[in-house]
Amino acid sequence: MAKGLRAWDQHGRAYTVRRFDPVSNKLELDFVLHGDNGLASAWAARVRPDDTFKISGTHPRSGFVIEQEAAHYLLFGDETALPTITGILEALPANARADTFIEVADTSEEQPIESATTINLTWLHRQTAANGTSSRLVDIARAIAQPYQHTIIWVAAESSVVAVLRRLAISEWGADRSRLHAAGYWKCGEANHRDAAAIR
Repeated sequence: MAKGLRAWDQHGRAYTVRRFDPVSNKLELDFVLHGDNGLASAWAARVRPDDTFKISGTHPRSGFVIEQEAAHYLLFGDETALPTITGILEALPANARADTFIEVADTSEEQPIESATTINLTWLHRQTAANGTSSRLVDIARAIAQPYQHTIIWVAAESSVVAVLRRLAISEWGADRSRLHAAGYWKCGEANHRDAAAIR
């Protein structure tokens, strides 16, 4: 099952499909509201019932395939990754375990997550630090024990944070590149950052 499918708007931005019901054709998207600096945030803050918009099909390089036989997942992300992380966790089988680390501003940004799998969920609060400037995800990654060889590692956050986590996974953990999925969903100071594909 593929999760984290991403659709592209006319400006080249990708959005994670949070949930789709093929019976009702109901599509759910989550947006991070961060003021009027971003096109999507400004639209999402002002959209009203019965407003319309157009959306393309999913990008051919999008998605994350759940490996039904995999026993351990290690997930890292900020609030922009929440739709994909929750989608992954909801799709994982009962035989798996997912150690999950999510950075948000504070407790008010936490969301309930349900899954058949065993979830060890840690919310990381950056408090007054601006999004993209905190080292909480990197600090927690450096503090945890090296995952075993067949762990599937998934990372999505600000692009420079993702780059550090990717290097750590490869150089310090010896992660299998085929089991490492890392994507910079956004970049500090860049309004039109293109998340074209997962970085491997």
